[in-house]
Amino acid sequence: MEINEFQDIWKAMDESISSQSKLNNHTIMEMTKDKYHSTINRISNKEKIGSIFCLLIVIFIIYTLKDQDTWYLMTCAILSMCFYIILPILSLKSIRDLNAISFASNNLRDTINEFHKKKTAFLKVQQLGILLGIFILFLFLPPTIKSIDGKDIFLDRGIWIWYIPTSLILLGLFARWGYNHYKRTIDKAEGILKDFQ
Repeated sequence: MEINEFQDIWKAMDESISSQSKLNNHTIMEMTKDKYHSTINRISNKEKIGSIFCLLIVIFIIYTLKDQDTWYLMTCAILSMCFYIILPILSLKSIRDLNAISFASNNLRDTINEFHKKKTAFLKVQQLGILLGIFILFLFLPPTIKSIDGKDIFLDRGIWIWYIPTSLILLGLFARWGYNHYKRTIDKAEGILKDFQ
């Protein structure tokens, strides 16, 4: 064999290895992208179910608005409705932003930086939801009890003595569990991105 034949064979092998490497990197990137989206979709599905639940609450409030016979019960009902509409929208938007991270147009460092910004925004929305959840808890109960039992709990102070501590404890436990679960899932998504690096 002459040197030209060796060069041609070497060049062909080099091109073959190079194309296999590109295919391998592309396959790994696609697998990483699929794992990432699967992880984020777990949160998304739970938030969608929660949003449907909030929508049902809004429908219940609208249906029972006629039962709210005082200005303060009507105010509680309307503010509750607003919160049950706005919070799911904010949460779903922050999840959509997490899911919309571009893998193709960014290099990995830019993708991770973009993820960190959107992760922070998502966790802030969740924290806002927890804080406003306490407020909503006290807004939603009076119109609900008025609609179900016909009682105005603003006039019956006894119910507040057991309702406030019980509700705060239950809300605190649920909020802590939910937030920690979401944080672990988001950290898992971050780990998927960092493993690719």
